[in-house]
Amino acid sequence: MHQETAVDAHKLFRHMLAESGRSTSAARTRLKLSDQTFEAAEALLLELGLIRPTTAGDTFVAVHPETALAQLLALEQQAIRERLTLNEELSETMAILGSNLLALQSRTESDAQLNLLIGEDSIAAALHGAAIKAQNEILSMHPGSPLPQRMLQESMERNQTALKRGVTMRAIHLNSMASLPHGRAHLAALKDAGCEVRLASVLPFRMILVDNALAYMSASPRDGQMTALEARGPDICQLLRGTFEHCWVHGTVPPDATAAPKGAVDTPGEVELDERETAVIKLLANGSKDDSIARALGISPRTLRRMTTSIMEKLDAESRFEAGVKAAALQLVDVPGANQENVHNVR
Repeated sequence: MHQETAVDAHKLFRHMLAESGRSTSAARTRLKLSDQTFEAAEALLLELGLIRPTTAGDTFVAVHPETALAQLLALEQQAIRERLTLNEELSETMAILGSNLLALQSRTESDAQLNLLIGEDSIAAALHGAAIKAQNEILSMHPGSPLPQRMLQESMERNQTALKRGVTMRAIHLNSMASLPHGRAHLAALKDAGCEVRLASVLPFRMILVDNALAYMSASPRDGQMTALEARGPDICQLLRGTFEHCWVHGTVPPDATAAPKGAVDTPGEVELDERETAVIKLLANGSKDDSIARALGISPRTLRRMTTSIMEKLDAESRFEAGVKAAALQLVDVPGANQENVHNVR
Protein backbone atom coordinates (compact mmCIF):
# COMPACT_ATOMS: atom_id res chain seq x y z
CA MET A 1 0.00 0.00 0.00
CA HIS A 2 1.12 3.56 -0.63
CA GLN A 3 2.41 5.10 2.60
CA GLU A 4 0.63 8.45 2.20
CA THR A 5 -2.68 6.70 1.53
CA ALA A 6 -2.17 4.52 4.61
CA VAL A 7 -1.50 7.60 6.79
CA ASP A 8 -4.63 9.34 5.48
CA ALA A 9 -6.67 6.16 6.01
CA HIS A 10 -5.57 5.89 9.65
CA LYS A 11 -6.38 9.56 10.27
CA LEU A 12 -9.81 9.05 8.73
CA PHE A 13 -10.45 5.93 10.83
CA ARG A 14 -9.36 7.64 14.08
CA HIS A 15 -11.78 10.51 13.46
CA MET A 16 -14.56 8.01 12.89
CA LEU A 17 -13.73 6.27 16.18
CA ALA A 18 -13.75 9.57 18.08
CA GLU A 19 -17.53 9.70 17.78
CA SER A 20 -19.59 6.54 17.67
CA GLY A 21 -21.51 6.21 14.46
CA ARG A 22 -19.61 8.94 12.63
CA SER A 23 -19.53 8.15 8.90
CA THR A 24 -16.60 8.43 6.53
CA SER A 25 -18.21 11.42 4.85
CA ALA A 26 -18.58 13.21 8.19
CA ALA A 27 -14.94 12.52 9.09
CA ARG A 28 -13.91 13.70 5.66
CA THR A 29 -15.57 17.06 6.29
CA ARG A 30 -13.67 17.45 9.57
CA LEU A 31 -10.29 16.55 7.93
CA LYS A 32 -10.96 18.60 4.80
CA LEU A 33 -9.68 15.85 2.51
CA SER A 34 -9.68 16.21 -1.26
CA ASP A 35 -11.90 13.91 -3.32
CA GLN A 36 -8.92 11.85 -4.57
CA THR A 37 -7.36 11.51 -1.10
CA PHE A 38 -10.68 10.62 0.53
CA GLU A 39 -11.59 7.99 -2.07
CA ALA A 40 -8.19 6.29 -1.78
CA ALA A 41 -8.31 6.29 2.04
CA GLU A 42 -11.90 5.01 2.12
CA ALA A 43 -11.08 2.23 -0.35
CA LEU A 44 -8.13 1.14 1.79
CA LEU A 45 -10.19 1.06 5.00
CA LEU A 46 -12.80 -1.02 3.22
CA GLU A 47 -10.10 -3.40 1.95
CA LEU A 48 -8.72 -3.76 5.48
CA GLY A 49 -12.16 -4.57 6.86
CA LEU A 50 -12.20 -1.55 9.22
CA ILE A 51 -15.36 0.06 7.85
CA ARG A 52 -18.73 -1.29 6.72
CA PRO A 53 -21.57 0.18 4.66
CA THR A 54 -24.54 1.68 6.46
CA THR A 55 -28.01 0.21 6.13
CA ALA A 56 -28.89 2.90 3.65
CA GLY A 57 -25.76 2.02 1.71
CA ASP A 58 -24.87 5.62 0.96
CA THR A 59 -21.81 5.84 3.22
CA PHE A 60 -19.58 3.81 5.58
CA VAL A 61 -19.13 3.59 9.36
CA ALA A 62 -16.39 2.03 11.49
CA VAL A 63 -16.71 -1.57 12.61
CA HIS A 64 -16.89 -2.36 16.34
CA PRO A 65 -13.58 -1.45 18.11
CA GLU A 66 -12.97 -5.08 19.16
CA THR A 67 -13.47 -6.20 15.58
CA ALA A 68 -11.14 -3.46 14.34
CA LEU A 69 -8.46 -4.42 16.88
CA ALA A 70 -8.64 -8.11 15.94
CA GLN A 71 -8.46 -7.20 12.26
CA LEU A 72 -5.44 -4.92 12.73
CA LEU A 73 -3.64 -7.57 14.80
CA ALA A 74 -4.27 -10.18 12.11
CA LEU A 75 -3.00 -7.81 9.44
CA GLU A 76 0.14 -7.02 11.44
CA GLN A 77 0.84 -10.71 12.04
CA GLN A 78 0.50 -11.34 8.33
CA ALA A 79 2.87 -8.46 7.59
CA ILE A 80 5.40 -9.87 10.09
CA ARG A 81 5.23 -13.31 8.46
CA GLU A 82 5.79 -11.74 5.06
CA ARG A 83 8.76 -9.74 6.37
CA LEU A 84 10.26 -12.86 7.97
CA THR A 85 9.90 -14.76 4.71
CA LEU A 86 11.54 -11.90 2.84
CA ASN A 87 14.33 -11.73 5.43
CA GLU A 88 15.02 -15.46 5.06
CA GLU A 89 15.20 -15.14 1.29
CA LEU A 90 17.46 -12.10 1.63
CA SER A 91 19.66 -13.91 4.16
CA GLU A 92 20.14 -16.88 1.83
CA THR A 93 20.96 -14.59 -1.06
CA MET A 94 23.48 -12.65 1.03
CA ALA A 95 25.05 -15.87 2.31
CA ILE A 96 25.64 -17.03 -1.27
CA LEU A 97 27.08 -13.64 -2.18
CA GLY A 98 29.27 -13.63 0.94
CA SER A 99 30.60 -17.15 0.35
CA ASN A 100 31.83 -16.07 -3.07
CA LEU A 101 33.01 -12.58 -2.14
CA LEU A 102 36.46 -13.34 -0.77
CA ALA A 103 37.12 -16.04 -3.35
CA LEU A 104 36.03 -13.65 -6.12
CA GLN A 105 38.30 -10.93 -4.79
CA SER A 106 41.17 -13.40 -4.61
CA ARG A 107 40.64 -14.57 -8.20
CA THR A 108 40.46 -11.03 -9.55
CA GLU A 109 43.63 -10.03 -7.68
CA SER A 110 46.24 -12.35 -9.15
CA ASP A 111 49.06 -10.47 -7.43
CA ALA A 112 49.35 -10.44 -3.66
CA GLN A 113 48.06 -7.26 -2.06
CA LEU A 114 49.55 -6.20 1.26
CA ASN A 115 48.28 -3.58 3.68
CA LEU A 116 49.95 -2.59 6.95
CA LEU A 117 47.55 -2.06 9.86
CA ILE A 118 48.88 0.12 12.68
CA GLY A 119 47.37 0.30 16.16
CA GLU A 120 45.26 -2.06 18.26
CA ASP A 121 41.96 -0.43 17.25
CA SER A 122 42.71 -0.71 13.53
CA ILE A 123 43.72 -4.36 13.87
CA ALA A 124 40.70 -5.23 16.03
CA ALA A 125 38.34 -3.61 13.50
CA ALA A 126 39.91 -5.57 10.62
CA LEU A 127 39.70 -8.87 12.52
CA HIS A 128 36.09 -8.18 13.48
CA GLY A 129 35.26 -7.57 9.83
CA ALA A 130 37.06 -10.76 8.80
CA ALA A 131 35.05 -12.78 11.34
CA ILE A 132 31.84 -11.41 9.87
CA LYS A 133 32.89 -12.01 6.25
CA ALA A 134 34.17 -15.55 6.88
CA GLN A 135 31.93 -18.17 5.30
CA ASN A 136 33.82 -21.47 5.33
CA GLU A 137 36.99 -21.68 7.43
CA ILE A 138 39.32 -19.74 9.72
CA LEU A 139 42.82 -21.01 10.53
CA SER A 140 45.04 -19.35 13.12
CA MET A 141 48.47 -19.68 14.78
CA HIS A 142 49.36 -17.91 18.03
CA PRO A 143 53.06 -17.81 19.01
CA GLY A 144 54.74 -15.55 21.55
CA SER A 145 53.61 -14.79 25.06
CA PRO A 146 49.91 -15.56 25.67
CA LEU A 147 47.73 -12.49 25.14
CA PRO A 148 46.17 -10.69 28.14
CA GLN A 149 42.81 -11.97 29.30
CA ARG A 150 40.99 -8.93 27.84
CA MET A 151 42.36 -9.53 24.35
CA LEU A 152 41.60 -13.25 24.57
CA GLN A 153 38.00 -12.42 25.48
CA GLU A 154 37.70 -10.10 22.47
CA SER A 155 39.16 -12.84 20.29
CA MET A 156 36.66 -15.36 21.68
CA GLU A 157 33.75 -13.04 20.86
CA ARG A 158 34.97 -12.79 17.24
CA ASN A 159 35.37 -16.56 17.08
CA GLN A 160 31.85 -17.17 18.33
CA THR A 161 30.48 -14.76 15.71
CA ALA A 162 31.88 -17.02 12.99
CA LEU A 163 31.30 -20.39 14.69
CA LYS A 164 27.58 -19.66 15.22
CA ARG A 165 27.23 -19.30 11.45
CA GLY A 166 28.75 -22.73 10.85
CA VAL A 167 32.26 -21.57 9.95
CA THR A 168 34.84 -24.26 10.79
CA MET A 169 37.81 -23.13 12.85
CA ARG A 170 41.21 -24.58 13.73
CA ALA A 171 43.72 -22.89 16.04
CA ILE A 172 47.28 -23.69 17.13
CA HIS A 173 48.62 -22.25 20.39
CA LEU A 174 51.91 -22.66 22.20
CA ASN A 175 52.24 -25.18 25.02
CA SER A 176 52.80 -22.26 27.40
CA MET A 177 49.16 -21.27 26.84
CA ALA A 178 48.08 -24.32 28.83
CA SER A 179 50.27 -23.31 31.77
CA LEU A 180 48.27 -20.15 32.58
CA PRO A 181 44.80 -20.28 34.21
CA HIS A 182 43.24 -17.81 31.76
CA GLY A 183 45.06 -19.57 28.92
CA ARG A 184 43.58 -22.94 29.86
CA ALA A 185 40.16 -21.33 30.18
CA HIS A 186 40.51 -19.86 26.68
CA LEU A 187 41.51 -23.21 25.20
CA ALA A 188 38.56 -24.90 26.91
CA ALA A 189 36.19 -22.19 25.63
CA LEU A 190 37.46 -22.67 22.09
CA LYS A 191 36.91 -26.44 22.25
CA ASP A 192 33.45 -26.02 23.79
CA ALA A 193 32.47 -23.60 21.02
CA GLY A 194 33.45 -26.11 18.33
CA CYS A 195 36.96 -24.97 17.42
CA GLU A 196 39.63 -27.64 16.92
CA VAL A 197 42.76 -26.84 18.93
CA ARG A 198 46.35 -28.05 18.84
CA LEU A 199 49.41 -27.12 20.92
CA ALA A 200 52.95 -26.72 19.65
CA SER A 201 56.32 -26.05 21.21
CA VAL A 202 57.26 -23.48 18.55
CA LEU A 203 55.30 -21.55 15.93
CA PRO A 204 56.82 -19.39 13.16
CA PHE A 205 54.55 -16.32 13.37
CA ARG A 206 51.10 -15.13 14.40
CA MET A 207 48.58 -15.64 11.60
CA ILE A 208 44.86 -15.73 10.85
CA LEU A 209 43.74 -17.12 7.47
CA VAL A 210 40.14 -16.62 6.33
CA ASP A 211 38.63 -18.75 3.55
CA ASN A 212 42.03 -19.17 1.85
CA ALA A 213 41.64 -15.63 0.53
CA LEU A 214 42.42 -13.16 3.33
CA ALA A 215 45.19 -13.33 5.92
CA TYR A 216 46.51 -11.33 8.85
CA MET A 217 50.07 -11.75 10.15
CA SER A 218 52.01 -10.16 12.98
CA ALA A 219 54.52 -7.45 12.05
CA SER A 220 57.17 -5.40 13.86
CA PRO A 221 55.82 -2.57 16.07
CA ARG A 222 55.76 0.98 14.71
CA ASP A 223 56.30 3.92 17.09
CA GLY A 224 55.38 1.74 20.04
CA GLN A 225 52.15 0.52 18.43
CA MET A 226 51.32 -3.05 17.45
CA THR A 227 51.05 -3.72 13.74
CA ALA A 228 49.66 -6.44 11.49
CA LEU A 229 50.02 -7.23 7.82
CA GLU A 230 46.82 -7.80 5.85
CA ALA A 231 47.38 -10.00 2.78
CA ARG A 232 45.13 -10.96 -0.14
CA GLY A 233 45.86 -13.19 -3.10
CA PRO A 234 45.66 -16.92 -3.87
CA ASP A 235 49.40 -17.55 -3.99
CA ILE A 236 50.34 -16.04 -0.64
CA CYS A 237 47.25 -17.52 1.06
CA GLN A 238 48.11 -20.97 -0.29
CA LEU A 239 51.64 -20.60 1.09
CA LEU A 240 50.31 -19.58 4.49
CA ARG A 241 47.90 -22.51 4.51
CA GLY A 242 50.77 -24.90 3.81
CA THR A 243 52.67 -23.44 6.76
CA PHE A 244 49.65 -23.87 9.00
CA GLU A 245 49.03 -27.46 7.92
CA HIS A 246 52.68 -28.35 8.64
CA CYS A 247 52.39 -26.94 12.17
CA TRP A 248 49.00 -28.62 12.64
CA VAL A 249 50.31 -32.08 11.75
CA HIS A 250 53.15 -31.69 14.26
CA GLY A 251 50.94 -30.24 16.99
CA THR A 252 49.33 -32.11 19.87
CA VAL A 253 45.79 -32.15 21.22
CA PRO A 254 45.65 -30.16 24.49
CA PRO A 255 44.89 -32.22 27.58
CA ASP A 256 41.65 -31.80 29.49
CA ALA A 257 41.79 -29.34 32.36
CA THR A 258 41.32 -32.24 34.79
CA ALA A 259 43.90 -34.48 33.13
CA ALA A 260 47.26 -35.18 34.67
CA PRO A 261 50.26 -33.23 33.29
CA LYS A 262 51.54 -34.59 30.04
CA GLY A 263 54.34 -37.11 30.50
CA ALA A 264 57.89 -36.42 29.47
CA VAL A 265 59.33 -37.71 26.21
CA ASP A 266 61.45 -40.83 26.66
CA THR A 267 64.79 -40.71 24.90
CA PRO A 268 67.63 -43.21 24.60
CA GLY A 269 69.98 -43.42 27.56
CA GLU A 270 67.18 -42.97 30.13
CA VAL A 271 67.19 -39.14 29.61
CA GLU A 272 63.76 -37.55 29.78
CA LEU A 273 62.98 -34.16 28.23
CA ASP A 274 59.51 -32.72 27.89
CA GLU A 275 58.34 -31.08 24.67
CA ARG A 276 59.41 -27.56 25.58
CA GLU A 277 62.85 -28.71 26.71
CA THR A 278 63.24 -30.58 23.42
CA ALA A 279 62.29 -27.42 21.55
CA VAL A 280 64.84 -25.40 23.55
CA ILE A 281 67.69 -27.77 22.77
CA LYS A 282 66.77 -27.79 19.07
CA LEU A 283 66.71 -24.00 18.91
CA LEU A 284 69.99 -23.76 20.78
CA ALA A 285 71.54 -26.23 18.35
CA ASN A 286 70.30 -24.03 15.48
CA GLY A 287 72.16 -21.06 16.94
CA SER A 288 69.13 -19.12 18.18
CA LYS A 289 69.72 -16.49 20.85
CA ASP A 290 68.06 -16.62 24.27
CA ASP A 291 65.71 -13.71 23.58
CA SER A 292 64.42 -15.19 20.34
CA ILE A 293 63.98 -18.63 21.94
CA ALA A 294 62.02 -17.13 24.83
CA ARG A 295 59.77 -15.24 22.42
CA ALA A 296 59.24 -18.32 20.27
CA LEU A 297 58.19 -20.39 23.28
CA GLY A 298 56.14 -17.62 24.89
CA ILE A 299 58.16 -17.66 28.12
CA SER A 300 60.32 -15.14 29.98
CA PRO A 301 64.15 -15.11 29.66
CA ARG A 302 64.35 -16.08 33.34
CA THR A 303 62.18 -19.15 32.74
CA LEU A 304 64.34 -20.05 29.75
CA ARG A 305 67.50 -19.87 31.89
CA ARG A 306 65.93 -22.21 34.45
CA MET A 307 64.92 -24.61 31.69
CA THR A 308 68.40 -24.52 30.17
CA THR A 309 69.97 -25.30 33.58
CA SER A 310 67.52 -28.19 34.02
CA ILE A 311 68.37 -29.54 30.56
CA MET A 312 72.09 -29.42 31.29
CA GLU A 313 71.54 -31.30 34.56
CA LYS A 314 69.45 -33.98 32.85
CA LEU A 315 72.07 -34.44 30.13
CA ASP A 316 74.93 -34.31 32.67
CA ALA A 317 76.49 -31.49 30.63
CA GLU A 318 78.75 -28.72 31.93
CA SER A 319 78.06 -26.33 29.04
CA ARG A 320 75.39 -25.60 26.50
CA PHE A 321 77.67 -26.84 23.76
CA GLU A 322 78.12 -30.15 25.52
CA ALA A 323 74.37 -30.36 26.09
CA GLY A 324 73.81 -29.84 22.36
CA VAL A 325 76.28 -32.57 21.41
CA LYS A 326 74.81 -35.02 23.90
CA ALA A 327 71.30 -34.20 22.68
CA ALA A 328 72.41 -34.98 19.13
CA ALA A 329 73.85 -38.28 20.25
CA LEU A 330 70.54 -39.08 21.93
CA GLN A 331 68.80 -38.28 18.63
CA LEU A 332 67.01 -35.25 20.09
CA VAL A 333 68.46 -32.92 17.45
CA ASP A 334 70.27 -33.39 14.16
CA VAL A 335 73.76 -31.96 14.17
CA PRO A 336 76.08 -33.00 11.32
CA GLY A 337 79.04 -34.99 12.58
CA ALA A 338 77.71 -35.47 16.09
CA ASN A 339 77.83 -39.07 17.39
CA GLN A 340 78.21 -41.04 20.56
CA GLU A 341 82.00 -41.03 20.32
CA ASN A 342 82.51 -37.29 20.39
CA VAL A 343 80.06 -36.97 23.30
CA HIS A 344 82.63 -38.58 25.58
CA ASN A 345 85.36 -36.33 24.18
CA VAL A 346 83.61 -33.10 25.12
CA ARG A 347 84.38 -31.86 28.62
